[in-house]
Amino acid sequence: MYKKIAIQQMKETFKDAEFGIIHTLNVLENAERISKSENLVNDAFKVVVLSAIYHDIGALEAEKKHGNMMGKYQEIEGPPIARNYMTLTDLDRSIVDRVCYIVGNHHTQEAIDGVDFRIIWEADLLENMRGLVLTQDDKQLIDFIDKSFILDESKKIAFEKYLANKYDR
Repeated sequence: MYKKIAIQQMKETFKDAEFGIIHTLNVLENAERISKSENLVNDAFKVVVLSAIYHDIGALEAEKKHGNMMGKYQEIEGPPIARNYMTLTDLDRSIVDRVCYIVGNHHTQEAIDGVDFRIIWEADLLENMRGLVLTQDDKQLIDFIDKSFILDESKKIAFEKYLANKYDR
């Protein structure tokens, strides 16, 4: 039930910015797949799901307050919104705090301090690297994937999305 509520909240936030909904749902799909390969369950899985749904929740507020959606502003504006949304459910405080930490640092690679955060980082990067496909040759893409992804499932998804079907487009 928590997932359904969180998705509804996210969709309401991005109701005038469809790109936000599409991006978030893609990140969520990546995160769930990676989580399963990492055998995350229970609260750890909830943290990943909620962090994926809320990771960019502060983007529009950042645009409004700071004039752009840069990551540092999303990290400032996102956690209060995510916390407010999660207080409407019966989630354990430790889950809420962890999700807010990830949302508040999701553009800061040095802040990654656990597999849950690593999953969000890589799930988001999988979507944000779409532009590289247009500007990089296969060797550059392979090098980028090998350098940027630690988790095996993330690498697998990257190869599937950006190299396996590259010439079928």
